Amino acid sequence: MKYIKLMRIKHYIKNILFVFIPLIFSMNFMNVDLVLTSIYAFVAFSFSASIVYIVNDIFDAEKDRQHPKKKHRPIASGQVGIPQAIALVCLLVIVIVAMVVTCLNVKTGIIILIYVIMNLAYSFKLKHVVLVDVLIIAIGFILRIYAGAYAIEVAVSEWLLLTAFAVSLFLGFGKRYGEKAKIQDGNTRKVLSQYDSESLKIFIVISMTLTIVFYSLYTILGNSNLTNSIFTIPLVVIGMFRYYMLLEGNINDGDPTEVILNDRIIQIIVVAYATLVLLLMGV
Repeated sequence: MKYIKLMRIKHYIKNILFVFIPLIFSMNFMNVDLVLTSIYAFVAFSFSASIVYIVNDIFDAEKDRQHPKKKHRPIASGQVGIPQAIALVCLLVIVIVAMVVTCLNVKTGIIILIYVIMNLAYSFKLKHVVLVDVLIIAIGFILRIYAGAYAIEVAVSEWLLLTAFAVSLFLGFGKRYGEKAKIQDGNTRKVLSQYDSESLKIFIVISMTLTIVFYSLYTILGNSNLTNSIFTIPLVVIGMFRYYMLLEGNINDGDPTEVILNDRIIQIIVVAYATLVLLLMGV
């Protein structure tokens, strides 16, 4: 269990939401071979994310011990030693390389490699640079979509990519806003001292607006595979409003994974959206 916690498996939900987007919106989810390939891409990308999490935990162990939540992480709490964590990283690297060589393709492997390098740079330096920290998070979500698209060799609408980028900024700035509201000192995340709450609220509203605009344009101009997808817009709008309400109410620290796993209204909206998309696809 401690190794599962170290790998942050519950955060794989972010990979599910983005890696499978190309499969779903290209309407290939009934193609067994492409579904299996997407699953391989999901597993490989998830393991690469775990590598980044583990390396980050190794180097941030001392700082994490000062954090009210992070102090319970396996390395910070002493449940897992650094040698064991390094061994797990090596094992994950071997599995990812094997999957890329046998089940995926070079393009997908390159995207995964870019993601790992970018996020290691984030862990060591870029997470302390204001605005760049959130930009890296947003690019990470775009790379998830590209990994899923390259794996099954389908094109992705530019409007969908813009939507994903805008919603990633929304979630990233929302997380910073939630963290700043929960933690007032600068001992856990230095970059928080460079943000002020009012600016973050403006960034959140702007990125939320862009998400709704880009998604609306996607349903009208960029989604030839799904007719009447415009009817999904209200659910997207309501979902973003709900997330913003949770931030303002300081109900959580803005972690989208925690929101999806714990907020019943968000869960209902996600299920309703998925059901509506399937109905529109004629499934």
